[in-house]
Amino acid sequence: MFCENCGAQLQENVKFCPECGAPVAASGVQMQQMTEPQRQTSGETVAAPASDNGFSKALTLFIFADVGAVLGWIPYTCLIGLVFSAIARGMARRFVNAGYQIGGQNLTGKAKVSGIFAQIGRIVSLVGLIVSIVVCVFTLLFIALFIFGIVTKNNGMY
Repeated sequence: MFCENCGAQLQENVKFCPECGAPVAASGVQMQQMTEPQRQTSGETVAAPASDNGFSKALTLFIFADVGAVLGWIPYTCLIGLVFSAIARGMARRFVNAGYQIGGQNLTGKAKVSGIFAQIGRIVSLVGLIVSIVVCVFTLLFIALFIFGIVTKNNGMY
């Protein structure tokens, strides 16, 4: 059996291609020629782009999750961290819904790296979301106390 996406040879009963990470059709994988698909543009034949293994999507998810987690710890940027972490959580959901695998099990090459990046990004985005919410609540509480005069310079408290 061969992957419909990249043409790699597959073992029986695999759900994802170990080379590109594409989901394997449930009804069985159709035999595909090992030649690279060709497309024609403006009179000249050009090789089709390499198969998508989700690497750029996983890396973007990872970066958004890290930025959200870092900004979540800073009192006055915690709201921005909350937004970045929430976006990363949505990206992780779309990554799975698109058929990519999260985690590195049963994958090789860039598909494995993509799965690991996505797994770490999903965990970091959850941590960033929780930290951002806690820091935002404490920041708003401190601002409210300061505005209402409970924390004043006259009392020697900040």
